Amino acid sequence: MAMLIQTGHGKVLIINIYNDTEQQQALHQSIQMIWNRVRTSGAATQMQQIIWLGKFNLHHSIWDEERNAHLFTRVNLVKSQVLIDAAAEFDIQMALPKNMPTLQALSMGNYMKPDNMFISTPLINHIVKCFTAPGERPARTDHISIVMELE
Repeated sequence: MAMLIQTGHGKVLIINIYNDTEQQQALHQSIQMIWNRVRTSGAATQMQQIIWLGKFNLHHSIWDEERNAHLFTRVNLVKSQVLIDAAAEFDIQMALPKNMPTLQALSMGNYMKPDNMFISTPLINHIVKCFTAPGERPARTDHISIVMELE
């Protein structure tokens, strides 16, 4: 899902994805959509700001805790590199701090971070807070809500 919001400071494109662990279609389609918007606006610096969030289903030491090293397989790292490269190309940064889990596996109780949030660099200084709310997790889900407030 994507939506474009007009604010007093310009446009903000919000992309919420569910990225399949195998085919990675949502990730690739999101990247393509952003590139299309860059091409139509002329340059990335003229494009609206981006908030990119959702279940990326990717594991990397940049955001996951080191104790989850068993998740940093070659396949997972290669898949994660697509997101890392896109973040660099579009000048977006991870808004949710490293080592802040977004999922507690129901089967093993292990905490990890398959969900994440990235935001355009110019918006980083406007984050009032960005955290997870484990106490507000709905029943029968292993995902932990992410809360972000922008000024």
